[in-house]
Amino acid sequence: MVTERQVKILKILKQHKSGIIAEEIARLCGVSAKTVRTDLKIIMSKLDKKIAEIFISRRIGYSIDIHNTVEFNKIIDVKTTNHIDDKERTKYILCSLIEAAFLSEPLKQQKLADDLYISLSTLKTNLRDVKSKLEKYDLSIVNFKNYGMTLEGNERDMRHCIADYLFNNQQSRNKILAQIPLKIDIGKVHSIIIRVMSTYDIMLTDDSLERLIGYIVITLVRASQEHNVTYMLRESKNIEEHREFFMATAILEEIYDNFKIDVLASENYYLAEHIIAGNKYTPTDSQINQQIQSLSEQMLERVLKIVGIDFSHDETLRQGLKTHLEALIPRIRFKNRIHNEVLDVVKNEYPLAFQISVIAVKVIEETENITISEDEIGYLAVHFGAALTRMNINADRSKQSAYIVCGSGIGTAILLKSKVEEYFKGLLTVLNVMPGYKLKTMNLDNADVIISTIPEDNNC
Repeated sequence: MVTERQVKILKILKQHKSGIIAEEIARLCGVSAKTVRTDLKIIMSKLDKKIAEIFISRRIGYSIDIHNTVEFNKIIDVKTTNHIDDKERTKYILCSLIEAAFLSEPLKQQKLADDLYISLSTLKTNLRDVKSKLEKYDLSIVNFKNYGMTLEGNERDMRHCIADYLFNNQQSRNKILAQIPLKIDIGKVHSIIIRVMSTYDIMLTDDSLERLIGYIVITLVRASQEHNVTYMLRESKNIEEHREFFMATAILEEIYDNFKIDVLASENYYLAEHIIAGNKYTPTDSQINQQIQSLSEQMLERVLKIVGIDFSHDETLRQGLKTHLEALIPRIRFKNRIHNEVLDVVKNEYPLAFQISVIAVKVIEETENITISEDEIGYLAVHFGAALTRMNINADRSKQSAYIVCGSGIGTAILLKSKVEEYFKGLLTVLNVMPGYKLKTMNLDNADVIISTIPEDNNC
């Protein structure tokens, strides 16, 4: 019913039976008099007059007449519904700042404080935590007098931050899409990507496809505000060697044809970078480059030497590692950050697989001279977790066949495949795993069952 600050106002009124002016309540609450008057209007509209009544007088200000002390005390003693802790408040402030930066709109501290029902001093305390989170992206808060706060930093880092916080789930994505100044039909963008992927014979996972749509929207909005990513000549030459560069160019050309939104040529490289680093479904007979082949072999040898487990005969793991490394290596070279939402689950439920992955990635770290994040290690652990599962099951052929539709990366799909075959051992064979958007184009006549991890509406 009431917020934490509204409860405080009621307590102040109870203590000042002879009346108190709004400015004095504001001082005691650490907010503006205007905010206090707004809160009092809300309280007066909700407060049952059988319990208490608030009166306004030009001479004494606000006063309260309590008719039912027991019920009134229940109101001021109850845990407030709108109260949020420091962690949630910090997240709200952080997302508000990022949203304002994305839309190129300044954000005033007083508005944030009013939205959160806190004082400016409390807000400034929370801002210290926000600044520490922004350091991960090398971004900083700049405050202009009479203008408000905004974020500053490298454009590539800014976009990574926007993607992580505003496009990390359907709800937040829909919220920000409703506010962007450009008219972009997300369904049409999705169709464009599917069509271009088919042309270049590239099959992204559902998660990677959704992230790519997010990065396209971010690119179009930021570029329209003249915030562009620039590349050195050597960087651009390296990206041009990949077919994903031509796919990115084709996507942006079709977007221009459909929406008449044009961007600088450098944005082709930015989009290509994310396609190269995205998770893909790779056919088992695909040609893997020599470096990836060598790295995966060295990783298995390191695991055998230190842990004593021999994975060399697991062809599914070997192919899965190679496919995963095709995305991982470009990601770490382009310094693309990735957030692993199931990291804690993997560490808690598959501790051995995680530790094996920690050992295996040392090979990559030594070769590339970089440090690989726990988020990346967690995704790699999914492959080893699936391999450990396969070691404990028989290779019996099941009586029924199934396709698995999985929106996540190939590692998650393989782990799910192993778990399903383990659970239905002797009863079910998984024929293949695929992203949701491939369902309508596949011949599924040879399958008895389709198992999906994504909602039916998304299987399009």
